[in-house]
Amino acid sequence: MSAAQLKAYLDATGILACNTDAHLRCLEDIGCSWADAVELIEKKELFLSKVYRKRTVYLSPRVYHMLKPVQIPEADAGAGGASLWTPAGRSRRTGDR
Repeated sequence: MSAAQLKAYLDATGILACNTDAHLRCLEDIGCSWADAVELIEKKELFLSKVYRKRTVYLSPRVYHMLKPVQIPEADAGAGGASLWTPAGRSRRTGDR
C-alpha cells in the first residue's frame, strides 16, 4: 500500500493503531509501512497521538483537529485508559463540571 492509500484509509476511518490492537486495525493490517506513515507525517496529513488507551495511534487531520482541544486529566484516565477521551473539566460519572 502507498502513502496515498494510507491517507484514503485514514480519511475514511479517522484512526489507525500504530501497533497490533484488539479493537483497531494497524499499519500492518492494511498493508502499509512506517515509510508511508512518515511521508504523511512530514506533509501534516497524519498525526500521532496517545488519545486511545494511552497507546500510539495515527489520526487523520480532521480527527486530530477535532480532538486537539480535548484533554484527559491524569486522575480520570486511570491506568487502563478507561475511555478514549474525556473533555477537559467534565467527569465521566456525572457529566458535570
